[in-house]
Amino acid sequence: MGKLKDNVVVAYSTLYAINMYFQSYGAVSIIKVKAYWFHVRERGMFGAIFGALISVGIYFAFDWGQRIIDLTKANSTGGWFHDLLQKIFASNVTVGGKLVDATWAVFFIPSIIMLVWVLIDFWLIKDTPEEAKFPHFDTHDASSGQMHIELSSLDLLKKVFASKLMLLIALIGLTSGIFRNGIQNWYFIFAAEVKQPGAEFYQKHWGLLLCIFGIVGGFLGGWISDHLFQSRRAPPAAMLSALVVGLTMLMAAYLFSAPLFLGLCCVLVVMASVGLTSLMAGTAATDFGGRKATATCSGIVDGCTYLGSAIQSFFIGHLVPSDKAGEAQTFMGITRDWHCWPLFMVPFAIIGVITALRLWHNLPEATLRYNKSVENKASPIVT
Repeated sequence: MGKLKDNVVVAYSTLYAINMYFQSYGAVSIIKVKAYWFHVRERGMFGAIFGALISVGIYFAFDWGQRIIDLTKANSTGGWFHDLLQKIFASNVTVGGKLVDATWAVFFIPSIIMLVWVLIDFWLIKDTPEEAKFPHFDTHDASSGQMHIELSSLDLLKKVFASKLMLLIALIGLTSGIFRNGIQNWYFIFAAEVKQPGAEFYQKHWGLLLCIFGIVGGFLGGWISDHLFQSRRAPPAAMLSALVVGLTMLMAAYLFSAPLFLGLCCVLVVMASVGLTSLMAGTAATDFGGRKATATCSGIVDGCTYLGSAIQSFFIGHLVPSDKAGEAQTFMGITRDWHCWPLFMVPFAIIGVITALRLWHNLPEATLRYNKSVENKASPIVT
């Protein structure tokens, strides 16, 4: 009586899918706008800022989200903020004569914050420097000298799917999605099912750790790209993927014997994966797609990142032990074991290394010309 009867899995899966659909609009629009404002030689660091913002959002989702749930429980106590949340979201709701937890606040509060940001963005953000009354700015990406060319939707899709280079970038993006969500989501589940004595700090502050290490990974990859490799994105991508190879193998080796070390490996994998996502979806797709095709190219690469997340969710979910009594403990002939969790990511990390090595020397033609002009100006004159 008074309760909505429904299939919770289907309902929340549908709502989550809709949420992800609209969430992707934000990522693509941010990358599109930055393509006009940042030169290729400084986009690595902007990609780091983009990755940092993603990491802060993860912190809000894990830590702030849990705090909101705790504060809106029917029997919870607290200060003025708790009382305010109870007054706004709980309203003494009862079912069967008993107060119920106002868990729905965890959905409404982020929505309110987003509405505030909509107003701020509408007021402050300009799509191009020209709209903000600045002079024209040539970013020396793939669209340099071609901004007058109009591209149809078909042209934009061809620019991605007919380009071997863009497909390889998307492949690295896919692997980064497998690493990031393979750790971000599954460590929390693993730590809940397999107690981690002495390493409870990781589970208690998981959102904060993901935020800190994600920011470090984004800035590390961006700085290496811009300052050591003339804004080539593949070299740091290869390094970060190689790091994941080593870390996931160490995770498998010490899965049940070293909780503190396991937690450290996990946050370092997240660090590498955020760096990869920033370099590929946030930067490389923009460089090679150019300002004219940034949204399409970065959107498809980012979509491949989400595809990687879906792949790991399905396979790791079937490969790790199930708590359902009587269920067969094999999947596709493989014995279900927690070691399958890190080992599943190893071959994808190797694919990421190989793919990045193939792209090691690639830069857009306009960027190559710009780099040569800078080098020539910096060269001493010999008489």
